[in-house]
Amino acid sequence: MSAFILKLIALISMIIDHTGVALQPLISAQMYILLRCIGRLAFPIYVFFIAEGCGKTRDIHKYVLRLFIFALISEAPFDLALFMPNFFDFQFQLNMIVNKHQNVFFTLFFGAASIMVYQLFDVQNIMRYVRYIFIIGIIALGELLYTDYGSVGIAAIFLLYITPYGNKATDDSEQLPRVKQNMSVKGKLLRIFFLFLLVIYLYVIKFINWNNLDRLGEAPFVPNILPELGFMLTICGLLPLLLLTLYNGRKGPGMRWLFYASYPAHLLILIGINYFLTAR
Repeated sequence: MSAFILKLIALISMIIDHTGVALQPLISAQMYILLRCIGRLAFPIYVFFIAEGCGKTRDIHKYVLRLFIFALISEAPFDLALFMPNFFDFQFQLNMIVNKHQNVFFTLFFGAASIMVYQLFDVQNIMRYVRYIFIIGIIALGELLYTDYGSVGIAAIFLLYITPYGNKATDDSEQLPRVKQNMSVKGKLLRIFFLFLLVIYLYVIKFINWNNLDRLGEAPFVPNILPELGFMLTICGLLPLLLLTLYNGRKGPGMRWLFYASYPAHLLILIGINYFLTAR
C-alpha cells in the first residue's frame, strides 16, 4: 500500500470526523459517535508520514514553511466550521479563536520544526546536545498554544523521526546529494509500536481525550457512555496501525497539493453546509 493511498484514507476519515463535529447539533447521538470514531484513523497516519516526509524531503525548510502557511490559512475556517454550532451565534469570542484550540496543521508544523532543529544542529560539538533544549521548547509551545493533540502529538512526530529507520543507500543523484534510506521491517514495526503507545495514551490513559469536549461542540449524551465510547475510539485508533503494516515504502501519485489544499477547502464547505442548514 503506497503513501498516497494511506494519506487518502487519513484525509477521508478526517473529513468524516470534522463533519460530525460541525453538524453535531443537527445529527443524532449515534451518528455523531460513529463519525467521531471513524475520524480516529487519521492522526496516526499523519504522524507517521510527517516524520517520513521530514526524512525524505529535499528541503526541510520549505517543507516546514508549507505546513506553517497552511496552518495559518486553515485556522479561521477551522474555528468557524468546528466551534460555531450555530452559524448565526455572533457571541463567538476572539479568545475561542486565539486561545482555545488550533488546527492540526499547527501540530504537524511544530513536529516538523522540531525535526528541522534536530537536523540543523547535527554537528560534532556542544550544539548537538543544546538542540534538545530548543526541541523541548517547541514541544512545550505546542501545548501552550492548544494545538490539536498538544505536546503529545508533536513529540510523537519527533520520536518517529529519530527511531532507527533501516538500511542506508547512498544516492549519487546531483539533484539530491544526500543519503536515502529504505525503511526496514524492523524500522516500520518500531514506528507502529510507538504509534500504538500514542493511541493507548490518548484513548485509555487520558481516557478518550475528551477533556476538551466543550470545544468540540455540546454533546450532553457523551458522559453517560464514556466507557463504551473510549473502547470504540481505541479500536478505531488502532485500525490505522494495521494499515501501516501494509505500507510498501512507495510514494504513489505525486499529488502533494491535494492533501494540503483539501484541509481548508473541506472546512469551508462545512461552513457553507452549516450556514445553509441553520438558515432554513
